[in-house]
Amino acid sequence: MDRQLLYQPNHSFLLRDLTTGGGLIRNVENFLDDGEVALIHEMSTWFEKKPGLVGPRATGVGEEKNTIRNSPCTFIETNPNTIWLFEKIAGFVSAMNARFYCYNLTLIESIQYTEYEEGGFYNYHRDSYDRDYSIANQRKLSLTIQLSDSDDYRGGDLIFYDPIQEVHAPRKKGSAIIFPSHLFHKVSVVEKGKRTSLVVWVVGPEFT
Repeated sequence: MDRQLLYQPNHSFLLRDLTTGGGLIRNVENFLDDGEVALIHEMSTWFEKKPGLVGPRATGVGEEKNTIRNSPCTFIETNPNTIWLFEKIAGFVSAMNARFYCYNLTLIESIQYTEYEEGGFYNYHRDSYDRDYSIANQRKLSLTIQLSDSDDYRGGDLIFYDPIQEVHAPRKKGSAIIFPSHLFHKVSVVEKGKRTSLVVWVVGPEFT
């Protein structure tokens, strides 16, 4: 990472391997506590909400396609009141990367606060393309952090593609799911209620 940060996962975290991709998908419970989740909900109101866009990052321009995605989002940017979240995530990603992935990572993008209201969804996609930004950088790790109680909504599952059986990620509030950005995944249609989450992408030099 481009920042040397002190935050490390503590022993209260329960680490689980999801049964796909040879253990490439990792879930950590209790990454955020209820107070931190409440603060993040408040922080989301400080920035402009926009429609969720899709498309290769290499173009620099996303498109609004309601047939692929229906999930408005807010990008949380760094400032003195939000830096704690960036530091916590950066430290967590650094520790998980050192233990499981060993990718060459350089920076974290703005954090996306995503809302899936009734009827919201995001069809199968992957977060990385052959080249996301330039010849030198691409998304390598993705992170989803659950901000809603599982009972607050029906449907809205984070699902990873598997040729034999789809893999459903845990729904517990405060959990963090980290995975390589090239894995295909989706959020199923929210049938009732509302699901909120943070989405984070971590980039680095292009794979060779």
